[in-house]
Amino acid sequence: TKRIDNSFEKLRRNKKSGLFVLFFMLMAGPVIANPADPRLWQADMALQAESFTDARQQYLKLQVEHPHSSRLNYNLGIAHYREGVFDQALTSFARATETAQNEMLKESALYNLGNANFKIADYEAAVKAYEAALEIDPDDEDAKHNLQLAKDKLDEQEDEEEEDEDGEGEDEKDQEQKQDQQNQDQNQDQN
Repeated sequence: TKRIDNSFEKLRRNKKSGLFVLFFMLMAGPVIANPADPRLWQADMALQAESFTDARQQYLKLQVEHPHSSRLNYNLGIAHYREGVFDQALTSFARATETAQNEMLKESALYNLGNANFKIADYEAAVKAYEAALEIDPDDEDAKHNLQLAKDKLDEQEDEEEEDEDGEGEDEKDQEQKQDQQNQDQNQDQN
C-alpha cells in the first residue's frame, strides 16, 4: 500500500509489477545511465534489498556521470525518502519529474514528491504534486486519497493560523483592558 494514512513510509510502487519495472525501462533523455551498467544494477539491488544508504551512495556516484537521468533521480529520491532525508528526496523527485520522458515515471515521481512534501508538512506543495500526478493518471486511487488527506491537513493548518491571529487580537484586547483597569486604579488611588 502506498497511502499515507496507514503507512506513509511505503513508497509508490508501480501498480503492475513493483518499483523495479523502472529497472527495465529505457528512458529517452539527453543523458541516461546505461541500463547494462553493473553499477546501476548493484544500486537497484541495494534499493530492492532496502539497503538505502548503500543504494543512495551508489546512485550519487552514478549521478555524477548521468545527472539528467530521471531513473537515477527517481530511485535516489526513494533512497533519500526511506532514510528520512526529505529535503533531498524532494530535490531528487523534482529532478525526475523535470527530465522524465515516460509518463508512468513522471506520475510516480510527482506522487512521491507529494508524499515527501506531506512528510515535511508542506501541504500546499503536496496538494499541487498530487494534482499534477492525477492529471497524468486520473484513475490513481492512492493519489486521490492522499490528495484529500493533504487538503484536509492544509485546511487544518489554515484554521490554526486563523485561530492564532484571532488569539493575538484577543491578547491585545486583554492587554488594553488590563492597562485601562490599571489606569483607573491609579486614578482612584490619587483621588
